[in-house]
Amino acid sequence: MKKLLLLILLIFLCLPAYSINYICLPDNSFEKKDENMINTITGIEFASKKIAEVIISKELGDELHSKIQTKLDIYNVKRLKQGEFKSLTFKSKKINYKSFSMSDFKATTICPYNKVIYKKTRVYYPNELPFKFQAKITNEDIQNAINSEEFITFIKKNPVKINQITIMNIDTPQVTIKKDKIYFEVPINSILGDFKFKFHSSVAIQDNHLILKNISLNSKNKIIKNNTLSQITNEINPFKYQLNSFSGKYCKIYITNAKISDNIINTEGVFIINKNYNGEK
Repeated sequence: MKKLLLLILLIFLCLPAYSINYICLPDNSFEKKDENMINTITGIEFASKKIAEVIISKELGDELHSKIQTKLDIYNVKRLKQGEFKSLTFKSKKINYKSFSMSDFKATTICPYNKVIYKKTRVYYPNELPFKFQAKITNEDIQNAINSEEFITFIKKNPVKINQITIMNIDTPQVTIKKDKIYFEVPINSILGDFKFKFHSSVAIQDNHLILKNISLNSKNKIIKNNTLSQITNEINPFKYQLNSFSGKYCKIYITNAKISDNIINTEGVFIINKNYNGEK
């Protein structure tokens, strides 16, 4: 009994604080015995793979407003025609989704068995399709976010309040990655006048999101109190806004690791294409 309780405790201690939920489908195909025989027809296999890769590249490119390169690993031609494949890897120099962008994006399916539906020149997903990914967030990516119409509108609609009274409005900040820090310059319109305050921070992962950590003001500012500073930095965090905006009808993204190096935030995480097909004719 003690050993069982200890095992349960260890399992809970090893669980992540915030899990990413996805399900890998079982491979119930009856074609497994014929795979080696069918795969000897290399010319047909190669042509079929290339056609499928072109179709998927176009579908992903249209959704992510990007030029996408894809590579399929298939079982055999027959199963590929049914939309079944072993793995899919896709990469892009830049992906763009709403106000979100990332550079040098590379993603590979997590599950050993995957399935899509090709119908009327479109690719559909009968189940969620999870990928593990690596990507970079550059200064250009940050500028794309904070200069977007969506982010500017978000900032204007979220003034800093205390007891439901607006004490200051935040204008679009300037944000720059330098070495191992992120530097902010934030214009403020307050009841005490207009001014700018500057701070820098590192980044960390919390609930699979990028957050600002170890925030330090560049100069002493008695106007900005600690609780107000926390509220401001939470509102203008472009990474939080980017990731929230990314989760939409087509896909969602989670960050599991991030590190600043050479003026770039290197990230790893999980990218999921949402289910969008229920068997309709």
